[in-house]
Amino acid sequence: MILVATVAFLILGPYSFLAGAVALDFGGKQGSGTASGLIDGIGYLGGIISGGSMASISANYGWDGAFLVLAAIAFLSGIAAIWFLREERRIGIDS
Repeated sequence: MILVATVAFLILGPYSFLAGAVALDFGGKQGSGTASGLIDGIGYLGGIISGGSMASISANYGWDGAFLVLAAIAFLSGIAAIWFLREERRIGIDS
């Protein structure tokens, strides 16, 4: 029980903080509520889609195929994060 509570604390705290901070960055004072709704909505939509998709992949290709797909998605997410960081530095957002 303590382990589950610790994991929930360590995941939900940063998630809530980052969703709010990102929404303020994108939306500013005027549109932060809309930005927050869009960010959370896309997250929930991804959660809905991922359940059926992963079930289908694991049924057709086994768990090896499911973990291979997850590894590919993690790799592509890393590439996208690196690209975003380079673009951010190129246009001087952090300066």
